[in-house]
Amino acid sequence: IIDSISTGGIIENFIVSGTGEVIAHRDSDIVKSKTAFDSLPIVKMMMTNPNPNAQTSFKDDNGVRYLGAFSRTGFSDAAVISMVKEDTAFAMVYKIQRIVIWLTGIVLSISFLINFFFSRSLSGPISRLTLASDEIKKGHYDIELASESRDEIGILTDSFQNMARGLAEREKIKTAFGKFVNK
Repeated sequence: IIDSISTGGIIENFIVSGTGEVIAHRDSDIVKSKTAFDSLPIVKMMMTNPNPNAQTSFKDDNGVRYLGAFSRTGFSDAAVISMVKEDTAFAMVYKIQRIVIWLTGIVLSISFLINFFFSRSLSGPISRLTLASDEIKKGHYDIELASESRDEIGILTDSFQNMARGLAEREKIKTAFGKFVNK
């Protein structure tokens, strides 16, 4: 019986009677002293719950959180109780959560940097176009804008440059005609 409930791992297994007395435990002194575990919340649940098995989370007298389960045996009111410290059981889950949080932070930081540089690649040329339009408004048509890309912003920059040249030529023609023709 002891071999069947001994896991040697992080889980503590033992068999109790329907009144909570220990029938089998890997520590033989507990069995010899006829210790009763009826104050453990999982044992209390087993004694009052009509279901053949159940599980729960509980705190012991020292405030340590456990995950516990019971399964009634086929004979008498005995049940196999299994319990494990919650922090031990979830240690890998907590480790994975920390890794996921770190990875999320790294991915968000990288995406922020990519968005930052992408937005600068859009806002820089648009800012130069805005400054050039202010110069044209003032009557300064000799503007040199170099398109840095072949996307829509580059095409718009080239079109703007052609417009500025056209306005400069129109201004020269207007000035030339102004010398010969009365206003």
